[in-house]
Amino acid sequence: MASKARGQHRTAATSQLLEFIQEATDLSRHELLRRMRGARPTTVRINFRDENDQKLLSELDGLAPVEWCQNAYWLNDDPAAFERLNHMANQGKCWLQNASSLIPAIIIDAQPGDRVLDLCAAPGGKAFHIDSRARSQASIVVNDNNRMRLDKMLSVAALQRVTFESSTSIPAEHATSSTLGKFDKILLDAQCTGEGRFNLQLPRSSSNWSVDRVKRTSSLQSRMIQACFDLLEPGGTLVYSTCTLNLFENETAITRALQRRQHVRMAPIDHGLESHLRPYWRPGKTITGRYPYAADMQHARRILPSSQFEGFFVAKLILQADI
Repeated sequence: MASKARGQHRTAATSQLLEFIQEATDLSRHELLRRMRGARPTTVRINFRDENDQKLLSELDGLAPVEWCQNAYWLNDDPAAFERLNHMANQGKCWLQNASSLIPAIIIDAQPGDRVLDLCAAPGGKAFHIDSRARSQASIVVNDNNRMRLDKMLSVAALQRVTFESSTSIPAEHATSSTLGKFDKILLDAQCTGEGRFNLQLPRSSSNWSVDRVKRTSSLQSRMIQACFDLLEPGGTLVYSTCTLNLFENETAITRALQRRQHVRMAPIDHGLESHLRPYWRPGKTITGRYPYAADMQHARRILPSSQFEGFFVAKLILQADI
């Protein structure tokens, strides 16, 4: 009886999960079930730090480049290639991640001389990517509220030959400029329920999901976003991202934060991505039967789960310079 009750509970939770994602994506239940089953491919991003690293190209023979991301390649199904590249990753020569996670560093577009904060930084892939794109000439501060995860990330950073200005371990929603200072660019890859990574062939992948957890996480995310506004220099950029799909943790979290802070606007996302990713993403929602969102939420992008991409959400916000 207990086993039957657990099965019924899981079925009900999965039904609620699909309803939440359907509302955000406008995909049918059948299409969602198809898209959210099975593994997605991994990409490998190579760290080219000096001339000696050019020999790494020989390890990529036969891998297709990710057209919209410099030095990134699609990893094929060859187990030997994966093992070889995983070994390289452990030596700090590359980084393995899903293609969706390459997007925030491109959008934040850190330049040499920028002061940048990665507020929820561990395990580190996005911070390392930001450093690479800024040619190691941006001043990057990393924070994560989990000290053990942060320490592990700093160890990996040494292998990756990435040096940060400083590191801190405080809850993102409690970050203040008096503690961290002000920043030109901030990445908030926020704690979320992770719907975009669920594989519904593996029930345990979504076993911790619940409506209550979604709403509690949304409230936390909104407080994190508000903290970021106070950390930005006038004219500064906040990139907000999650690996989840529902409206509460994306449009709702942003809209509630915007309602509490003037002089912040949503900004378009391009950086050469739109032409490549248009088939895979959708604009953010501006209104649903449940809730009206910020009028310019259409600038945000929701990456739909597919055979290539984990589900993802990303938005770019600008603190006006004339305040």
